[in-house]
Amino acid sequence: MTNKQQHAKDDPIPQDGILSETPPDNYVDRVRFFAKALAYGATKGHWTPTFFVQNDKKLSTTSSNPHGLALYIMTTWKSGTPESGVLQTFGFFELINIDEVKQFWHKKDSDLIPRKEYSLTEKAFDLLNPALDRKVFISYKRSESSAFALLLRDRLEKEGFDAFIDMQNIDPGATWEEVIKHEITIDTDVFISLLAPNTLDSDNVANEIRWALGREGLISIPVWHNGFEGFDKDKTSHTEFEDFLNTKNAIIVDNEHVMDYESAITQLIQFLKKAH
Repeated sequence: MTNKQQHAKDDPIPQDGILSETPPDNYVDRVRFFAKALAYGATKGHWTPTFFVQNDKKLSTTSSNPHGLALYIMTTWKSGTPESGVLQTFGFFELINIDEVKQFWHKKDSDLIPRKEYSLTEKAFDLLNPALDRKVFISYKRSESSAFALLLRDRLEKEGFDAFIDMQNIDPGATWEEVIKHEITIDTDVFISLLAPNTLDSDNVANEIRWALGREGLISIPVWHNGFEGFDKDKTSHTEFEDFLNTKNAIIVDNEHVMDYESAITQLIQFLKKAH
């Protein structure tokens, strides 16, 4: 019996919760999924929240089941896990120490190799919060709201939300309309519509709002900015949007100043953290 086979026999592979799920194909989603899995395993005692990486490759940890992490990675992440440096870039890992260790088959000091110690961050554990582990779709008209959409996307992701924006989340070769419709009608948990005075002139934006309103239970939030004043029957033919555009839950950027945008984003994030 090989060492791997002996470990598999002695140490059960953690397979509860997210650890029993298949990683997604999208790279950004894989990073979030792996960070969430590591945080889940740490909270369940399958491994500790600190990890060692030698030569920026193999991830290891200490626990009562020392081979649990290795077996989980070997069986679930056959095509490879996101690298520790990527997890650090996304804010899920914090580098806490760097030292040098001997490779077990060498005896000379010259054979020391670098070892980094990382710790899971609060952002990683926040992924276990159902209110934060949500996909947020940002609808906007590029000519009026691109900068706002990108700013909002960055702030949402820093808070742990999975934000979808068409400039960066659609793979090359994919059919744009099919991807957008699938995201809104099936995948997303929250629909945010950035509304400026001429936003509804876009047929694409109108379709996105229509798809969102047609999905029962979807949290939909209008955000007014750049002087948008709500529904005006003299300016738009989309009368079916009146209730949505003028809802009391609308978040309004009062003036075109940085602080007003920051205030609106903060208000939106606070709402999302409380919404169920």
